[in-house]
Amino acid sequence: MQSHERTSSSSPGGSNGGELGKPSDHSRGGIIERKGVSKLLVPFDMLTGNHVWDPESMIQKPEVSPAGERQIIYPNLDLHLVTNSSQEIERLQPDLQTLVDFIQHDRSHFSKPPLTIKDLERKAIKRKDRNLFLFYQDGQFVGSGGVNDADENEHDHFIVGVIVGDEFRGKGYGKAIIVSLLDWMTVHPTADQRRREKAVMAVVDTSNRLPDLTRGVDRVRWEDIPREMKEPMMNIADELGFEYVGTNKKQVNVDIPTTDGKGWVNDTRPTIRFEYDLDDWRKLRVR
Repeated sequence: MQSHERTSSSSPGGSNGGELGKPSDHSRGGIIERKGVSKLLVPFDMLTGNHVWDPESMIQKPEVSPAGERQIIYPNLDLHLVTNSSQEIERLQPDLQTLVDFIQHDRSHFSKPPLTIKDLERKAIKRKDRNLFLFYQDGQFVGSGGVNDADENEHDHFIVGVIVGDEFRGKGYGKAIIVSLLDWMTVHPTADQRRREKAVMAVVDTSNRLPDLTRGVDRVRWEDIPREMKEPMMNIADELGFEYVGTNKKQVNVDIPTTDGKGWVNDTRPTIRFEYDLDDWRKLRVR
């Protein structure tokens, strides 16, 4: 399947702003399991925001899992929260440019995609309601994701802008990013110190075929959406246990490739909404 006064969660490859190259514990992946997605297999310490690594406690074989539970395997990633600091942005220039290039290559999944690093700063780094994260594996930048926080008296905190490079697609990296963002949301308060209660994903239907399904009905059931219409991010949300809420027929303006593939045209596309009660995620992720 789209910054307030912040402190860095970790440097690329570093732990809580530690030395570059030092492994971070905060967003390292592995195996999780839950009912309908399941119970905890990779313990998560809510006080420190770190995963607790105990190889003996990790179930390695799917057949060990109780009936009706699914095992989810995802890559090990280190997470870095980009701060609104000129020195930070200068240091991260190569990775931020790579992120802009990723987005330009896949603009149809982003409303008003950033065209330059300056544009990215304005839309994702300097906004008080937005948190931009870069994700690394063994020091290599692999992708990004963000959290767009709800206004005061609202509860919908959106996971946005999840993207990985082409070479990392289909290997679980998007899933790992979303797991890391959910973990981060359960530990850290908003800029005005509110506790997040609900995570939301709104996945763009780039095929634009959902309006045909929704004609004459109030809500399309998940099982009635054809497999070929389900974007990869929709399937990730379903696998991780997000609740499918429904569709919005015409919600966001996105850039769609022209028929000749040589340019882009802006058009309105439907979105598919998924929600996760963060209290449920906390219960899943605490030993």
